Amino acid sequence: MVTFGNGTDSRSMAFVAIQSSFMAIIMLSATLGNTLVLLALANYRILRNNTTVFIANLAVADLSVGLTGMPFILGSSIANRWIAGDVFCTVNGITNVIFCVASMLTLAGIALDRYFAIVHPFRYLELMSGRRVAVVLAWVWLQPLALALLPFAWSWSYYKYFHNEYICTIDWGYSPSFSCSIFALGFFAPLTIMFFCYFHILRVARRQSRLIVDMESMGSSESALATRRARRLKRDAKAAFMLLVLIGNFMACWLPHFVGILCLVFTRNDCPFSDAVFTTTTWLAMANSGLNPVIYGLLDGRIRQAVGLILRCRMRERLKDPSIVTINTN
Repeated sequence: MVTFGNGTDSRSMAFVAIQSSFMAIIMLSATLGNTLVLLALANYRILRNNTTVFIANLAVADLSVGLTGMPFILGSSIANRWIAGDVFCTVNGITNVIFCVASMLTLAGIALDRYFAIVHPFRYLELMSGRRVAVVLAWVWLQPLALALLPFAWSWSYYKYFHNEYICTIDWGYSPSFSCSIFALGFFAPLTIMFFCYFHILRVARRQSRLIVDMESMGSSESALATRRARRLKRDAKAAFMLLVLIGNFMACWLPHFVGILCLVFTRNDCPFSDAVFTTTTWLAMANSGLNPVIYGLLDGRIRQAVGLILRCRMRERLKDPSIVTINTN
């Protein structure tokens, strides 16, 4: 038995150490990983395009989660109590909602960008003009801001500290209508957009694959066109795979957390799930912000190369092969 702060904690020292180590690893990945992605995009002009604008926005949102949310979760899990006072609990709850929802909506923005680039390639510059990208980014930030401030409207809900999650967030069981609105706009809507985009991207990739087979069977007269289509198919397949990994990561990290939220909504905070379940699902949701930069670092060749040069303090070197881009196919 260990004593922390003003209370007695029945957890063993080993359990506290293991638990806090997991959050520390998630926080390190979110802060260091997203910082490296932002440095890569800032240092190498060749990486900058519409797609990487969304990647940069995602890195900003995830880095903000790592800087403003995770340190207090870590400190509270060690102390076994909220460590920053009631007023800051509300402030921290607001920032948690803003940055987490912004991260989820940015993933939807990336899916839309890839959808237009692959399904409507000849209209891509029109459909994703600078002005429209700005509109999407405005939506990505204004909607979370509105959702975060809604609890103060008509006393719709409020922010509280959940001891079993070590986090300050919305009291999900206070107003089912409000909590369901957050669920629909912050989770279900971006997930629907991502699935819609992936379905159509995959359909186009399959159609291109069949065309290539048909052209190759027609002989050498169509070989040059088939080769060009094959190159595009390869790029599109990489983009589809990247999007599939992002969707899978998003689902794995956030779906368990929203199942717990819905349990609180419909049981008025008397959900039968154990404290360990809530701790695990909340920290898994936080892990999404640490895993996103790892996904880009592993799957996007140019970002991986740029991050490698930064880590070796060789930022002045040029990227060797601009053609190795994976998701940047516009």
